[in-house]
Order: sequence, then C-alpha cells, then structure tokens
Amino acid sequence: MKKIRHMSKKMDITSLYLEGYSNAFTGREIARKLSVSPQTALTHLKELVRLRILNANKKGRNIEYSLNLNNLQAKLLIEMAELNKSIQVLTNPELKIIFEELSPLAEAIILFGSFAVGKEKPDSDVDLVIVGRSNKDKIKKILRRYPRKINVEFVSLMALQKAFQQKKALAVEIAKKHVLFGDVHAIVDVFVRFSVR
Repeated sequence: MKKIRHMSKKMDITSLYLEGYSNAFTGREIARKLSVSPQTALTHLKELVRLRILNANKKGRNIEYSLNLNNLQAKLLIEMAELNKSIQVLTNPELKIIFEELSPLAEAIILFGSFAVGKEKPDSDVDLVIVGRSNKDKIKKILRRYPRKINVEFVSLMALQKAFQQKKALAVEIAKKHVLFGDVHAIVDVFVRFSVR
C-alpha cells in the first residue's frame, strides 16, 4: 500500500507540469497546489530528485523543481498523468460519446480550448486536432450528427512538430491546455522535444 501511495504522489506532482513540461516550481508552490504541508512536499520532491525524475535548481534563496525530460521514468510519468487527465475528461457524458466514436478512427486526438480545462459553456464549441492517420470522411460524417459545433483540424505528426518548432500560437495554446487521446506517447514525445528547446 505504501508503494501505491508513493506512486500517487509522484503522479500528483508530475500532473502539475502538464500545462508546460518545462515549467519550474518551488517546493512551497507545489505544496500549495497539492494542498499538502511544505514538509510533506519536500519529502516527495527529494525522492523524485534522487530518482532523477525532477531537477532541482537553486534560484536565489529558493530551490525550483522541473521535470528531467531526459529521464525515461519522467516521460512515462508524464504519459500516465496525461492518460489520467483523459480519463477525468470522459466523466463528461457528451465528450465520452464523442471520443468513443472518434478514437478508433484516428491515431491521436488532442482536445483543447474550454472543454480541455473544464470551463465550457452551454454554447461552447469542441475544439479538436486529429493527428496522424485517420478516416477523415467517416470522422466528418460522425461530427455532423452532433448538435454542438465541433471544430476539427487534421494534421500529420510532422506538421504538428513543425508547428511547435515555429512556436505557432495554436501550438503554444495546445501545449498549455490539452487532453490527449489515442497515441499519447507520440504526442508527449512532440511536447517533450518542444519543451527541451
């Protein structure tokens, strides 16, 4: 049970970095975001630094913690945190139906915009980027059936990488506020490469 609890804390800490894999936080910021005592946060942070999942860098009197994006365990924890976020989004019945229909037809799907952060309104559009191989005609046909407007952009993995390299506004927005479905590993890999630059 102790290992499960410890893994949960690793996931909780890793999930703080999903809005920017290159973000850095102090121990106090992490404690506040997780609603734990600074000492509890510090215990877990020291362990993550020891495992080289996090980097610790001194900034003035504070120590800032950032993901070690060269560490395989860190990348796997990011993927797990991204999958956990996807599972949480599927508690929305409308999104659950949409993604159950679209996921088999696409290599990867990125949800972004208001639905990705849980701030949708009754008249909000659903914004999607479909990455890689997909059945475009069948997807478009399915999307026309829904009463809510669903905006979809089809891109190749290479085009997505290029958008991140060029720091296009939409790519930057997607990197900060997104939910991933399908081949999470491929998309996380693009985000990691974008963050390391």
